[in-house]
Amino acid sequence: MASKLMKILKWAGIAVAGLVVIILIAGILLPYFLPMDKIKDMAAEKASEAINRQVKIGKVSFNIFKGIEIRNVSVSNRPGFSKDSFISAGLIELKYDFWALLRGKVAIGKIVLVKPEILIENRDGVSNYSDIVGAKKTTQAKKPEPKKTSIKKGPPISIMVSKFSIKDAKLLMVNYVKGVKKVTGIKDLNVNMSGVSLKTIRPMTLYVGMKGLYEGKEVPISVSGKVMFDLGKSYVKAYDFDISAAGERLGFDAEVLSFDKAPNVKLKLSSGKIDTDKFLAIVSGTGTKKPKVKGPAAPYGQQTAKINKSLSSIPAGLKLSASIDMNNILFKELKIDTLQVLANLSNRVLNIDLKNIRAYKGNIAGKITADLNVSGIGYTLNNISGKGFDATPASNDVIESFLTKLPDYKDLKNKIYGGLGFNISLAGRGVETPDIIANAKGKGNFILANGKVSKLKSLAAVGEKIGLKTLQEDIDVKEFKSNFSIANKVVTLSKLDLNNGDSGDIKLGFNGSANIGSMEFVKGNLLSLKLNPKSTKLAADYDAFKDDKGWYSLDFELVGALKKPIPIPKFEKAVGKIIDSKKKAAEEAAQKEIDKQKAEIERQKQEAEDKAKQELEDKAKEMFKF
Repeated sequence: MASKLMKILKWAGIAVAGLVVIILIAGILLPYFLPMDKIKDMAAEKASEAINRQVKIGKVSFNIFKGIEIRNVSVSNRPGFSKDSFISAGLIELKYDFWALLRGKVAIGKIVLVKPEILIENRDGVSNYSDIVGAKKTTQAKKPEPKKTSIKKGPPISIMVSKFSIKDAKLLMVNYVKGVKKVTGIKDLNVNMSGVSLKTIRPMTLYVGMKGLYEGKEVPISVSGKVMFDLGKSYVKAYDFDISAAGERLGFDAEVLSFDKAPNVKLKLSSGKIDTDKFLAIVSGTGTKKPKVKGPAAPYGQQTAKINKSLSSIPAGLKLSASIDMNNILFKELKIDTLQVLANLSNRVLNIDLKNIRAYKGNIAGKITADLNVSGIGYTLNNISGKGFDATPASNDVIESFLTKLPDYKDLKNKIYGGLGFNISLAGRGVETPDIIANAKGKGNFILANGKVSKLKSLAAVGEKIGLKTLQEDIDVKEFKSNFSIANKVVTLSKLDLNNGDSGDIKLGFNGSANIGSMEFVKGNLLSLKLNPKSTKLAADYDAFKDDKGWYSLDFELVGALKKPIPIPKFEKAVGKIIDSKKKAAEEAAQKEIDKQKAEIERQKQEAEDKAKQELEDKAKEMFKF
């Protein structure tokens, strides 16, 4: 057994020694077979012709252990931009297949770019790379065929690269807008690709790592996943992709058919936790979340123009079907626990099915249609229903996310408490507040249960009018509900009812409209207020305003600004009641007088009859001498 093991080790040692000798011989002889300078010059010339830029290569060398090394490579910038190189790399390594050398071939299996620098410039919408990406091959005059020589052809070189890497790259992005220069960048960019092929049978693995900026600090960004594609069939499949930026993670799978003509995309998005503002700020390179202190609003129309420009890049023939399943999302100020959505895009019309959105202890379901062909996006909300929401944080975050451009929007916060439910159908157009308000048309209803409303300005104004502090403070609510509609900037509330139970002390109703464009009440509204006399004490003058059950019943019309309306008392009911009461009292008094007069007449009549009868009796006695 020992002798057998020794034989195996002996032959293994001989094999290793032989391999070392072969490597040394190949390292000595290979440079004589590889004309490095000619390869360098030919590569630079062909590359320059292909991209219409000057390509320079400093030095090409071969090392049997390291492979082929190309040093000091640069690609010139586009004319009209800065004089700095568009791309420069101190070192490019080409890893070869050693065993292919023994078959007389040089097979380049991997390319490594070490510390390359890339300069991206954009001047008023024109970039320094668009001429390369969109360049068409120009027809050149046919060169005369070179005379045949007896020079022996060198060994063939395979350049089918299956692996590609970038180490410690630097990407600098410079934007010039109306002469103003803005510079952003990415450093420590690392890329690894394996399984590269023009027609993949097995998946290509991709990894990209870099460092971005967020709130002045460097944060890690990484992208990893697998890709399969067939350029001949215009097919791409990307799966198991994971994008991570400073702890924010997004996963996706995508499949694209006919990407060169009419792309048909199938997409799946997933995430366990993501702050969309933070994620997009890092990935886009802006390097910051939205400012804590809001700056001046952009001029009206600017946001719409940006949206329209972005949407114009979506091909009319693009079809998209997407499945989204995400958790723990922060969008603007909205905190969403669960988001399960199906979306389909065709003819630039996006249909969204809200399967389940869970947030603020409640749920939302419904359907949304967005027409991307309409300036500023046209939209339709179909039966969007929600129930069980914690009203205060939900309403506050909606206000902070979407209504900050309204005047005194903070006055809308912290007004409702309790469980909130709603149903809404709405159509409109626009992404800016004036357009949203002007074009919105729809209807719905809401209900707030077992909570309170805090210092509503309309009720506070009534409280000041009648000297009742109760209406100027928080009001407990058993149920607060209403139907509503919106059209032509006017919101109409009908069958509004606010009460704090059968044994409570207040009941409120409202029917009327408000113009949210001018932020004023529309003439003709009616606020009905009923107060329990057991818990509410008003001056004796208000006794005339009591209803059949003894409750104070007051009506007002609200006029002026929504922020602080003027309540105008409506006396018709009270005056009518007083008139009816007085009329009834007069009728009763008159009837009493009539009854009294009738009784006196009857008495006098009876007395006359009795007297006449007595006189007749007396006369008869006298006549007949009874």
